[in-house]
Amino acid sequence: MNADQKPAVDLNSYERAQLENIRTWKTERPDMLHRVFLPATIPFSFILYHIVPKRVMRGLVDGFDQVAKTLADQDDLLRKAGVADIEELRHKSLRLSDNLSEDVRNWAMGGAIAEGAVTGMGGFFTISIDIPIIITLALRTAYKIGLCYGFDGRTEDDKNFIMGILAASSAGSLHDKLAALVMLKSIETVMFQKMAMAAMEKVAAEGLARGSSTLLAKKLASDISADIVRHKALQLLPGVGAVIGGSVNGWFMNNVCKAAVRSFQKRWLMQKYSVSDI
Repeated sequence: MNADQKPAVDLNSYERAQLENIRTWKTERPDMLHRVFLPATIPFSFILYHIVPKRVMRGLVDGFDQVAKTLADQDDLLRKAGVADIEELRHKSLRLSDNLSEDVRNWAMGGAIAEGAVTGMGGFFTISIDIPIIITLALRTAYKIGLCYGFDGRTEDDKNFIMGILAASSAGSLHDKLAALVMLKSIETVMFQKMAMAAMEKVAAEGLARGSSTLLAKKLASDISADIVRHKALQLLPGVGAVIGGSVNGWFMNNVCKAAVRSFQKRWLMQKYSVSDI
């Protein structure tokens, strides 16, 4: 087997179909809104950075991570799935996890659209309120979708994985998306290596990528903050902020949900079949 080949695993028919969906998503170009409208927001992005400076944006992405994690409660998922512990979902069916994640997506889409519609009416005056809310909602949604697949997001690697999902979901070009997916893959590799190591090697495993973890987190937070500014700058376009605030949030959240589902589906399959890639 050469370096480009994936390990052969005996997937069931549903898992094979979802694996094809994962592979299709990874090579999908950003939608028309990214390609047509986002270039028009560049002048407004500079204005927005005066309202919410870059360093503040990076701090918001990093700082609201813990808030989002706290808001992603497990109780409703445990009840719906009929399990006592969230990790049990790693050993249930992929279809069950997908059904749970669809409920999370529907809730997140409704919340994002409603929030954007309200704050979009205020234009410049409410954008500084809107950005922390949508960042928190996006992070909360990604963590919640992770719970649907049995991953509780407790470690620094989990945090970086969530950041990588947001970076991939908000990328403005296929090049940027593929770059984010490369970072996601590196995080997956570290996670798999740690999982595979024996208990007596656990301490060594935990130090495997610690040196680069902080730098990776800063890079991801910087990329995400730049992408979010480009999205939210659409609301500053003259005469349309109030009209498209909800639509922009819904569009952004849909991309976050899709990226989270595909990323956690892949991670779930890797864990089930004990392979480092699939």
